[in-house]
Order: sequence, then C-alpha cells, then structure tokens
Amino acid sequence: MENIDSLFNSDAAIAGLGLGVIIIIGIILFIVHVLICLVPFFMARKRGRSGMLWFVISLFIGWLWTVIILLIVGDTAEKKIIDAEKYYSNNS
Repeated sequence: MENIDSLFNSDAAIAGLGLGVIIIIGIILFIVHVLICLVPFFMARKRGRSGMLWFVISLFIGWLWTVIILLIVGDTAEKKIIDAEKYYSNNS
C-alpha cells in the first residue's frame, strides 16, 4: 500500500499528468482551428475559387486574414459570368 501512495504522490506523476492535459488541450485547439478554417473553404467555393487551396492558406495565415483576402478579391470572372447568365435568364 505504501508503494501505491508514493507512486501517486511523486513529482513525475504530477508532471506526466500536466503534460497529458497540455497535449489534450493542444489537440482540442488544433481541431477547433481546423474546423474554423472551413469558413474560408466554403467562402472560396461559393466565389468560384479553389476551396482546398484557400483552406490550406487559412491553416497557415489564419482564417480571419483569409476571409478578408477573399472578400477583397471577390468572385472569379467565370463565376460573375455564370451569375449574370442566371440573372438575365430569370428576368427575361
């Protein structure tokens, strides 16, 4: 019984527990970051751009900067043509 008590009271066990908690929090934060980076992915696809490329860019520079850049660059020329054709075909 004394060996079990000394095992749980050791500094190594406490340090190991702390390291485990830090790793778990890091994994959770990474998953949240990846999920938030899906916002630029869907924004890019909606604007006629490569969603996967913008997803990877957002992983490196941050989702907020990527959203701002996507808002600035806007739709592709092809997307604008397709939208205009849809608009005029519905209003004719």
